[in-house]
Amino acid sequence: MRFFPLPPKLHTSPHARSRRHGERPRLQVTIEDPRFQQLYAGRVQHVSFQFTTNHHGVGPDASGKLGVKQPVAPRIGPARRRDMRKDRLRTGLFIPPHPPVDEDPTLAIHRDFELVEWGEKLGYDEVWVGEHHSGGYELIASPEIFIAAAAERTRRIMLGTGVVSLPYHHPLLVADRLVQLDHQTRGRVMLGIGPGALVSDAAMLGIDPQTQRDRMEESLGIILRLLAGETVTHRSDWFELRDARLHLMPYTRPRPHIAIASAFSPNGAWLAGRHGLGLLCLAASNIA
Repeated sequence: MRFFPLPPKLHTSPHARSRRHGERPRLQVTIEDPRFQQLYAGRVQHVSFQFTTNHHGVGPDASGKLGVKQPVAPRIGPARRRDMRKDRLRTGLFIPPHPPVDEDPTLAIHRDFELVEWGEKLGYDEVWVGEHHSGGYELIASPEIFIAAAAERTRRIMLGTGVVSLPYHHPLLVADRLVQLDHQTRGRVMLGIGPGALVSDAAMLGIDPQTQRDRMEESLGIILRLLAGETVTHRSDWFELRDARLHLMPYTRPRPHIAIASAFSPNGAWLAGRHGLGLLCLAASNIA
């Protein structure tokens, strides 16, 4: 356990502090929970988290030594969810998932639900859930279905697709499912997109892997137009739209948060910058 003060620019001014709780300095805390690691080893990319707090969560104990209390998730309603404090590091979980190959798949999926619940209790801000169709290892084929169930077990944590492989889906259906989840979760859904990481997935669908990034870019442009309320007519070599529009606009205005995966190619980062979207760096590397 390590304690270190926040940079001066992130310190809260005396006027911003609660008079009821005095003028104690705010601290940034890194907690490594071995119990959490033991339970979910290999199923998430990281299990440590950082947060800023005053003496609600961190303060001297009876002996005068600085100790850590159980972090409590902030009570933030849907309308204020995107107005969360800007002076702290926001953290999340990425669940591909990676269960042991000898584990019962039914139990593995339900343990992933428990992981999301624990993530919320421990103060994580968001969780991303992957989509895979081959290999028999990463078990979730539809992150949207998983998110719909996880949303009923949680109240605060943001839930993102990590990712929807756009070349595998018609863009109108991707946008429709996103909007429905946005309403079901009251604004807690995020759309993570990518071209599809497993060549075996594309092979089973009869998709040339060399076309996947181009298809992702084309589909993304259509999805953004649909979410903006446009009526779209578009003909491609792999999908077609005729006067297509969403019959329901998003709960989140102007639209839910969208992020693009970037693994081995700069294409995702380039698209994120072009459209002003978020970036999911899942396995970025420098190949010599």
